[in-house]
Amino acid sequence: MYQLITETDSLRINHGVFQTDEDVMAYLQKLYEDDDTFDLDGNTDIQIRKVDPAANKGPYDTPVRDLLSRLKAAGFALQWVDDGEAIYHGVDTVEYAADYILSVDESHLGIKKNDHALWLFLVLGNGKEEIVSDYTYRDCPEHKELEAVLDDFYQRWIPAERPIYNIED
Repeated sequence: MYQLITETDSLRINHGVFQTDEDVMAYLQKLYEDDDTFDLDGNTDIQIRKVDPAANKGPYDTPVRDLLSRLKAAGFALQWVDDGEAIYHGVDTVEYAADYILSVDESHLGIKKNDHALWLFLVLGNGKEEIVSDYTYRDCPEHKELEAVLDDFYQRWIPAERPIYNIED
Protein backbone atom coordinates (compact mmCIF):
# COMPACT_ATOMS: atom_id res chain seq x y z
CA MET A 1 0.00 0.00 0.00
CA TYR A 2 1.20 3.51 -0.79
CA GLN A 3 0.20 6.92 0.54
CA LEU A 4 0.30 9.98 -1.73
CA ILE A 5 0.71 13.52 -0.42
CA THR A 6 1.18 16.66 -2.52
CA GLU A 7 2.32 19.96 -1.08
CA THR A 8 2.59 23.46 -2.53
CA ASP A 9 3.56 26.67 -0.76
CA SER A 10 -0.03 27.10 0.38
CA LEU A 11 -1.62 23.66 0.60
CA ARG A 12 -0.81 20.12 1.72
CA ILE A 13 -3.19 17.40 0.54
CA ASN A 14 -3.32 13.76 1.60
CA HIS A 15 -4.75 12.00 -1.44
CA GLY A 16 -5.13 8.73 0.37
CA VAL A 17 -3.78 5.22 0.27
CA PHE A 18 -3.46 3.20 -2.93
CA GLN A 19 -3.04 -0.56 -3.22
CA THR A 20 -0.29 -0.57 -5.86
CA ASP A 21 2.34 1.78 -7.23
CA GLU A 22 0.53 1.59 -10.60
CA ASP A 23 -2.60 2.99 -8.90
CA VAL A 24 -0.54 5.90 -7.51
CA MET A 25 0.98 6.69 -10.90
CA ALA A 26 -2.42 6.55 -12.64
CA TYR A 27 -3.86 8.92 -10.03
CA LEU A 28 -0.91 11.32 -10.39
CA GLN A 29 -1.37 11.31 -14.16
CA LYS A 30 -5.05 12.19 -13.70
CA LEU A 31 -4.14 15.03 -11.32
CA TYR A 32 -1.63 16.35 -13.83
CA GLU A 33 -4.12 16.15 -16.71
CA ASP A 34 -6.86 17.81 -14.65
CA ASP A 35 -4.35 20.45 -13.47
CA ASP A 36 -5.94 20.27 -10.01
CA THR A 37 -3.10 20.02 -7.58
CA PHE A 38 0.08 21.37 -9.05
CA ASP A 39 1.42 24.83 -8.29
CA LEU A 40 1.59 27.19 -11.27
CA ASP A 41 5.28 27.81 -10.56
CA GLY A 42 5.99 24.09 -10.60
CA ASN A 43 6.83 24.06 -6.89
CA THR A 44 4.80 21.01 -5.94
CA ASP A 45 6.38 18.41 -3.68
CA ILE A 46 5.12 14.88 -4.20
CA GLN A 47 5.53 12.36 -1.40
CA ILE A 48 4.85 8.68 -1.94
CA ARG A 49 5.50 6.35 0.95
CA LYS A 50 4.86 2.73 1.72
CA VAL A 51 2.19 2.22 4.34
CA ASP A 52 2.10 -0.71 6.71
CA PRO A 53 -1.30 -0.72 8.46
CA ALA A 54 0.05 -2.90 11.26
CA ALA A 55 3.03 -0.62 11.97
CA ASN A 56 1.23 1.76 14.34
CA LYS A 57 0.09 -0.85 16.82
CA GLY A 58 0.69 0.79 20.16
CA PRO A 59 -1.27 1.38 23.36
CA TYR A 60 -3.42 4.11 21.77
CA ASP A 61 -4.02 2.51 18.37
CA THR A 62 -7.26 0.75 19.26
CA PRO A 63 -8.84 3.61 21.28
CA VAL A 64 -7.97 6.20 18.59
CA ARG A 65 -9.48 4.05 15.86
CA ASP A 66 -12.51 3.38 18.08
CA LEU A 67 -13.03 7.12 18.63
CA LEU A 68 -12.73 7.88 14.91
CA SER A 69 -15.12 5.03 14.05
CA ARG A 70 -17.66 6.28 16.60
CA LEU A 71 -17.47 9.80 15.16
CA LYS A 72 -18.02 8.54 11.62
CA ALA A 73 -20.87 6.24 12.73
CA ALA A 74 -22.57 9.27 14.30
CA GLY A 75 -22.40 11.11 10.96
CA PHE A 76 -19.37 13.32 11.61
CA ALA A 77 -17.02 13.77 8.67
CA LEU A 78 -13.31 13.66 9.45
CA GLN A 79 -11.83 16.82 7.90
CA TRP A 80 -8.24 17.47 8.97
CA VAL A 81 -5.53 16.63 11.49
CA ASP A 82 -3.10 19.22 12.84
CA ASP A 83 -0.05 17.49 14.29
CA GLY A 84 1.61 20.71 15.44
CA GLU A 85 3.81 20.99 12.37
CA ALA A 86 1.36 20.70 9.49
CA ILE A 87 -2.35 20.47 8.84
CA TYR A 88 -3.34 17.42 6.81
CA HIS A 89 -6.58 17.84 4.86
CA GLY A 90 -8.45 14.99 3.24
CA VAL A 91 -8.17 12.61 6.19
CA ASP A 92 -11.65 11.32 5.52
CA THR A 93 -11.15 7.75 6.67
CA VAL A 94 -10.28 6.23 10.01
CA GLU A 95 -7.01 4.90 8.60
CA TYR A 96 -5.76 8.26 7.27
CA ALA A 97 -6.71 10.22 10.38
CA ALA A 98 -5.33 7.57 12.75
CA ASP A 99 -2.00 7.54 10.91
CA TYR A 100 -1.42 11.23 11.65
CA ILE A 101 -2.90 11.22 15.15
CA LEU A 102 -0.80 8.23 16.22
CA SER A 103 2.42 9.77 14.90
CA VAL A 104 2.51 12.48 17.61
CA ASP A 105 1.61 12.91 21.27
CA GLU A 106 -0.83 15.79 20.73
CA SER A 107 -2.99 16.72 17.77
CA HIS A 108 -6.17 18.51 16.78
CA LEU A 109 -8.85 16.74 14.76
CA GLY A 110 -11.29 18.74 12.65
CA ILE A 111 -14.75 17.23 12.12
CA LYS A 112 -17.91 18.47 10.46
CA LYS A 113 -21.60 17.65 10.50
CA ASN A 114 -24.44 19.56 8.84
CA ASP A 115 -22.13 22.48 7.99
CA HIS A 116 -21.02 22.81 11.63
CA ALA A 117 -17.24 22.57 11.94
CA LEU A 118 -15.95 21.32 15.28
CA TRP A 119 -12.56 20.25 16.61
CA LEU A 120 -11.12 17.93 19.24
CA PHE A 121 -7.76 18.18 21.02
CA LEU A 122 -6.27 14.70 21.42
CA VAL A 123 -3.51 13.84 23.90
CA LEU A 124 -2.01 10.36 23.74
CA GLY A 125 -0.31 10.66 27.13
CA ASN A 126 -3.59 10.65 29.04
CA GLY A 127 -5.54 7.58 30.01
CA LYS A 128 -7.16 5.85 27.04
CA GLU A 129 -10.58 7.09 28.15
CA GLU A 130 -9.28 10.67 28.27
CA ILE A 131 -7.46 11.03 24.94
CA VAL A 132 -10.00 13.74 24.07
CA SER A 133 -8.55 16.49 26.24
CA ASP A 134 -10.68 19.35 24.90
CA TYR A 135 -13.21 20.04 22.15
CA THR A 136 -15.26 22.77 20.55
CA TYR A 137 -18.30 24.18 22.30
CA ARG A 138 -21.09 25.40 20.06
CA ASP A 139 -24.73 25.96 20.89
CA CYS A 140 -26.06 23.58 18.24
CA PRO A 141 -27.52 20.06 18.05
CA GLU A 142 -24.25 18.75 16.59
CA HIS A 143 -22.43 19.67 19.79
CA LYS A 144 -24.88 17.62 21.82
CA GLU A 145 -24.37 14.71 19.42
CA LEU A 146 -20.59 15.06 19.81
CA GLU A 147 -20.92 15.01 23.59
CA ALA A 148 -23.00 11.83 23.38
CA VAL A 149 -20.31 10.16 21.24
CA LEU A 150 -17.59 11.27 23.66
CA ASP A 151 -19.58 10.08 26.69
CA ASP A 152 -20.04 6.64 25.11
CA PHE A 153 -16.34 6.55 24.23
CA TYR A 154 -15.40 7.46 27.79
CA GLN A 155 -17.62 4.73 29.23
CA ARG A 156 -16.10 2.16 26.88
CA TRP A 157 -12.49 2.99 27.80
CA ILE A 158 -12.72 3.90 31.49
CA PRO A 159 -10.58 1.43 33.45
CA ALA A 160 -12.44 -1.15 35.47
CA GLU A 161 -12.40 -0.50 39.18
CA ARG A 162 -9.82 -2.51 41.01
CA PRO A 163 -11.24 -4.88 43.60
CA ILE A 164 -10.66 -3.93 47.19
CA TYR A 165 -9.23 -6.66 49.36
CA ASN A 166 -9.47 -6.72 53.11
CA ILE A 167 -6.35 -8.15 54.58
CA GLU A 168 -6.83 -9.52 58.01
CA ASP A 169 -4.09 -10.61 60.39
